[in-house]
Amino acid sequence: MQEKENAENNRILLIDDNPSIHDDFKKILLSDSAGDGLREAEEIFFGETSEDPFKLDFVLDSAHQGADGYEMAKQAVAEGKPYAMAFVDMRMPPGWDGLTTIEKLWEADPHLQVVICSAYSDHSWPDICSRLGQTDQLLILKKPFDNAEVSQLALAFTKKWNLGKRARMTTQELKTIVADQTTQIKEQDRELRHKQKLEAIGSLAGGVAHEFNNLLQVIHGLTTIAMEDLPAENPTHENLVGVVEAANRATGITRNLLSFSRRRPMQKLVFEVNEIVAATIQMVNPLLGKRIEVRSQLVDNAGHVLANGDLISQSLLNLCVDARDAMDKGGEICISTEKVEVIDGQSKYNVPIELQSGPYCVVSVSDNGQGIPEDQMERIFDPFFTTKDVGKGTGMGLSMVFGAVQEHGGGVTVESEVGQGTTFRVFLPFVDINDESLSEKLEIDDQESEELYPSGNEILLVLASEAQTRQANATLLANAGYDVFECSSIEEAEQTFQDLGGNVNGWVVDMNGDTETVLARLSQLDYDVPSVVFQAPQLDTNGFELEPSVPGQITRLNKPVSRADLLQAVRELLDAKEQPTPTI
Repeated sequence: MQEKENAENNRILLIDDNPSIHDDFKKILLSDSAGDGLREAEEIFFGETSEDPFKLDFVLDSAHQGADGYEMAKQAVAEGKPYAMAFVDMRMPPGWDGLTTIEKLWEADPHLQVVICSAYSDHSWPDICSRLGQTDQLLILKKPFDNAEVSQLALAFTKKWNLGKRARMTTQELKTIVADQTTQIKEQDRELRHKQKLEAIGSLAGGVAHEFNNLLQVIHGLTTIAMEDLPAENPTHENLVGVVEAANRATGITRNLLSFSRRRPMQKLVFEVNEIVAATIQMVNPLLGKRIEVRSQLVDNAGHVLANGDLISQSLLNLCVDARDAMDKGGEICISTEKVEVIDGQSKYNVPIELQSGPYCVVSVSDNGQGIPEDQMERIFDPFFTTKDVGKGTGMGLSMVFGAVQEHGGGVTVESEVGQGTTFRVFLPFVDINDESLSEKLEIDDQESEELYPSGNEILLVLASEAQTRQANATLLANAGYDVFECSSIEEAEQTFQDLGGNVNGWVVDMNGDTETVLARLSQLDYDVPSVVFQAPQLDTNGFELEPSVPGQITRLNKPVSRADLLQAVRELLDAKEQPTPTI
């Protein structure tokens, strides 16, 4: 037995000028006689009838003229309860005939199924089709009517109309889904292109920062040496102090560039995210002044993160300072925390495209300032891009935030509306403090670095392709007591080694891309002579800086190398060489 449709989905309109026809249809469609007619049809076709009575469920409305039926059809569509089908008499004087009525009905509702009721051959089927078109929504029923025929037509046409309605709804739903997914794909594509652009800029920024640090190392080193030769009251000494301070500020900029490019090694510990935020709020209050009110909304279950607390706190501090600068006349900053689940790139908020599924601690920094114009949204994380006046910003604050958060495996999103304010959300991966494997992820170094300047009197050969770098390193080592010889090429180093009769205690090498070739040739001169090697930071597949390897004869130092690091590395390597090889 076929499933019955709800009566509201089986609405039928009868348009006929004969009142007796309306009575007949009511008896056929709205009483048990409809079931009798259906059982009669079953007996004719199958030789038996259903044991259970089959009752059709229809709503039947009547109109005696075509114009009246047209108005009823329009009203039904307007109310969202359209008719499934209509029985239309061919002759209805003095008003519209059946064909005109059907044309008007289809203007009101193109999906209406229609049965033409006629006792005469007023129009041939070709004539009807030429006027109404070839359609499967039209059928002719000859008078006098057979109850079973009427019942079967009502059942078939309403069922067909309902199937069509479902198909149209499914198609519309598919169109909506496709439109939503297309919008989502376009947004993800925009985010991906933006992310790729930032990664390209980050790679460039990292390279520039390292080259810049090489120059800063020379400036800082030579200036420090010059200051040691001058008394503090000398005016030149004061000028050199200014040079060192400028170099230190420039070093801060390169550190931000390296943070943006994710090329700085860092120590991570487990923090409760609320702990980091609370510490940041304590620092930020004095910076913002009385005209800015800071509110916090910290949920109890915001969670823990594996992070460099200082770096994340600095990132939040930068966001707060930027928010302050966006509120010239004062305003409010709200810092909130919560735990958010990301599933297949979806959550209650917009999600950075690079995030994997899982739980995240989200820190939001919102302001009610002037907002960010749409044409600037895609550039706000670019290094050196700023909307502030000259001298009021370097454009590195947000780029540092971007790099620092990505280095923690998280991401940053921004939502803004001009005149309404801005919200930055920092997503940081949630960590389970009960996870037994968590200790393996910690990057803890209990040894505190100290500014030590150990000295010595050994013979060192400084081999560097750049004259300034060579001179700076040679001077630092000579001031520490070493007997230093400068070489600009491997050939010069080999000749110097021969001139000294092989009496060399160590090599200090900075040859850029030729380092490995140089080391191979030096080992041929004397394999036992240890080397301190300057190198560009080596990156893993994720773009993170690797700790340099330290084999027995070679100590590798990532540029830039400070005075303390150089002297400490040379002293430790030479001391290790003097120790006798242990016997087993």
